[in-house]
Amino acid sequence: MNRSFIILIFYHSLILFSCSKTNQDDDWKVASTWIELQKKGNDFVLVDCNYHSQLIRVGEKEIREVGTMEDDVNEIHHIKQGEKDCYYYLNKEESAFYRYEWLDKEKGLAKWTIKYPNVTNTLTRFYCDSLKLNKFKQQKGDGTDCITNEDATVNENKSENKLWVGEYLFRKTFSRQDSEDSVVIKLSIVKDKAFIRTTVNNEEVVNTSKEYVMSNDSLIIRYNKNNDYYEDEYILLKNDTSYFIAGLSIYMLNPPNSDYPIQKSQ
Repeated sequence: MNRSFIILIFYHSLILFSCSKTNQDDDWKVASTWIELQKKGNDFVLVDCNYHSQLIRVGEKEIREVGTMEDDVNEIHHIKQGEKDCYYYLNKEESAFYRYEWLDKEKGLAKWTIKYPNVTNTLTRFYCDSLKLNKFKQQKGDGTDCITNEDATVNENKSENKLWVGEYLFRKTFSRQDSEDSVVIKLSIVKDKAFIRTTVNNEEVVNTSKEYVMSNDSLIIRYNKNNDYYEDEYILLKNDTSYFIAGLSIYMLNPPNSDYPIQKSQ
């Protein structure tokens, strides 16, 4: 693990935040920084990409998800503790929350269940207390897990590329006659690669593509090539200062609608 990653973990682990009843402070002490682990078979491992992993930072007033793409910041409305779990509610109605539950307290392993505002389904991820990271195995990430340092360097000679480099977030619930599908797409455009993290009804897929075509007003991302046919396609469109997401993968979410607004953060 590189030095900058270790310093980052140490710095954000100095302060502990308590989610507890007064007489149970020792049992329900929650670290301020949690590091996402990946489940590989029966083990939970840290995938090392030579940059910081996905983090959850718990503060007194907000919860921040920090990653290689978009940072999600949500204000904590109130907190409720049960016998085996703890809820950080994001609104009065308690319809959005971060739920925390120990899986192995000794190792600092916890399951976090997340329900974002205006999204129907929940998302489950696994995190470890940053102070107990040494209890977990590390696994070197490959091209399917990581963005390389070379990818993260913007090519200053490509003016069109600079128009698109950044982080994008799309979040929407699609209601149908017999079902609802909650979709979250986090998209990062770097030097010559698109890093896509898609969650549909709690099923998460990460894809890295080296193939995209761009112009001043559109960027086309394609991956999963089958002979001459691409099974997945996303298109970013730009209209003045507004951005939209389209393409075959978006169209299939709710035909015949073909494009939706997408937020660019940087």
